[in-house]
Amino acid sequence: MEDALAAEAAQDRRDYKEAIRLYSLVLVSSELPGEDRPAVYFNRGVSYLRSKETDRAIADFDEAIRLNVDFAEAYTYRGAAYLNKKQAEKATIDIDRAIRLKPNYPDSHYYGGIVYMDKEQPERAVPEFDEAMKKLEPNQISAPVRTPFGWHLIQVLERRRQDITGDRARSEAQVAIRQRKADEAFQDWVRQIRDRAYVEVRLDDR
Repeated sequence: MEDALAAEAAQDRRDYKEAIRLYSLVLVSSELPGEDRPAVYFNRGVSYLRSKETDRAIADFDEAIRLNVDFAEAYTYRGAAYLNKKQAEKATIDIDRAIRLKPNYPDSHYYGGIVYMDKEQPERAVPEFDEAMKKLEPNQISAPVRTPFGWHLIQVLERRRQDITGDRARSEAQVAIRQRKADEAFQDWVRQIRDRAYVEVRLDDR
């Protein structure tokens, strides 16, 4: 469908208002196969989330999940939306469900870490960040999120074997999380990255 492809292109260039308009047209089209509807609601929800229209994003993620109860990405990003609304318990439920559905999806573990950071429980956040790091491919960047502690993202540059105990690794990670503070230039850069960091479920070119 041409509108679906145009919506994906608009989302890629961060024109979220246009993406929302086009995804809305796709959803009322008689040409949209039923099995593709969850993905379209999800993608429009992502655009709403990036546009800071959190309630509308949640409504779209709700519909995507209603249509596909095993849609792990939709649970993850609904959890992220709940975090934006400071509803940590709801976020925890969604992200835990996403992890059960898709254990290898790094964003679920990443947002799980953010939930615990939001609850000021860094000792529980570290294992989630560690798990997210394990799921990332080299040079892949996790979705950035802002918490009361600042901006957070993870990037795996390379993997290597190193003799380090679990306790030492945990201690060093906790210190790094507490001490890391972004300066103004870094925050500007992260905002740009955040606009680009989302999971997009593309439709087949029909």
